[in-house]
Amino acid sequence: MSPAERTRVEVRRAVYLQLAAVVAVAALLARDDGVATALARGAAAGVVALVTCVAHEAGHALAARARGLRVHTVVLRGLLDAGTVRSVSPGRRTEALVCLAGPAASVLLALAGLAVVAGTPDHWRLGRLLLVLNAFVALAALTAGPRSDGARALRAWRTTGPDRVRAP
Repeated sequence: MSPAERTRVEVRRAVYLQLAAVVAVAALLARDDGVATALARGAAAGVVALVTCVAHEAGHALAARARGLRVHTVVLRGLLDAGTVRSVSPGRRTEALVCLAGPAASVLLALAGLAVVAGTPDHWRLGRLLLVLNAFVALAALTAGPRSDGARALRAWRTTGPDRVRAP
């Protein structure tokens, strides 16, 4: 793969600020367990939040590549606001599949969190966070506003005719 064909990843400043907020809130919630434990839990929550965002966008990018589309850039604008810049989809089915791949990745991570919670006697906190955060991301991506993955997939699916579907 030539350097011109590689996918670029852009991380905007808001990601770092939101990540710091997640770490701080998680550490504050665990403050009764001691400083070291609170900081460790905060850092772990930050890692889970970042993995959630990256896995969701990776789902879009991998699905686009699997369908023969070139992925130019993955932009992380925030932990719950990211985008994949890719070539134009050749049809409605490809567009719908690429749009739904991100929420599918989030559902898989939520199921992994559920498996961790069910498989540990103390219902490991990180597993609960993985479950809840990814379930929230999947639901929000499928149901939120006009630019959501679900709305874009529905628009692509409802498009008729031979016209190519434009990627946002």
